[in-house]
Amino acid sequence: MSETITLYHGTNRSFSKHSLEKSRTELNNKFQGDWICYTPSESVAWKYANAARNQCIEKESFFEETENYLNNNFPDEKLNLFIIETFKILMNDIFDEAWDIIPDKYSKAFNIPSDVASKHFFDRLREYETIDPGFDFNDFYDVLEFVEHSKFGKSYDINNLFNVFNKTVEEIPDYVIKFLKPKGYEKSIPEPKIIKSDVTANNILKTDSREEAKEAREKGYDLVIYSGPDCVDDAPEYLIANVNQIAMREIVIAHKDIEYIDESNSEWIENISYETIKLNNKNKIINKIKP
Repeated sequence: MSETITLYHGTNRSFSKHSLEKSRTELNNKFQGDWICYTPSESVAWKYANAARNQCIEKESFFEETENYLNNNFPDEKLNLFIIETFKILMNDIFDEAWDIIPDKYSKAFNIPSDVASKHFFDRLREYETIDPGFDFNDFYDVLEFVEHSKFGKSYDINNLFNVFNKTVEEIPDYVIKFLKPKGYEKSIPEPKIIKSDVTANNILKTDSREEAKEAREKGYDLVIYSGPDCVDDAPEYLIANVNQIAMREIVIAHKDIEYIDESNSEWIENISYETIKLNNKNKIINKIKP
């Protein structure tokens, strides 16, 4: 007999449906394995929403929004795609190696002699700056350090991710957010939010053993109520096996607005406002309560 429970999920990602395909399997295997994780506690969900390990720009959405921004503002789609390719090379290669690779690729892509390829590329970037003064390649350059899994900044080290609330992890600076938001970046910028859902399960396991939790799906359990080590504030973790068990009902988003008092001295005030989005049975928006 199935049972339905109202639970909360804390995140700073934007999505309309959960996905096990995006699980951090290597990290999760140190704990209870790959599940969709919920909690019965709203306060614990907010702690996960603000978790340090998620303080980065979501990679896939960043490149999607970058392509949209470039194509909406600049007519040369071929150059736009090359700029995105440049960002990807910078993120994935050591700095010096990247600037050996990029001119060579530009030379071949645009049939430009290799010895003038770099100058030609940057001259065209300067032209973009005259079209849109908000475009600055150097500012984008700074943003790349904070994109998910970028090697351009700090390396992705699984050992640094064990403490989900580790505040030594550097958060995205306000100047990065202030640069991206006017350009239409939304999905890729992390914003704390909690998702209230109705979760249905047919076969429930209650355990304080990580090993039992890891093996539960193979034994036919579709929900594990885990109360063992590392539960936040002693609230049990509800580990859900399948996406189709979850019906999202409400999303509460914490919007952070930065207002500078004296920008030259980086004096600012931070305002937090909350937006509530109500969803129907098909995860479609039926109402928004804006701050």
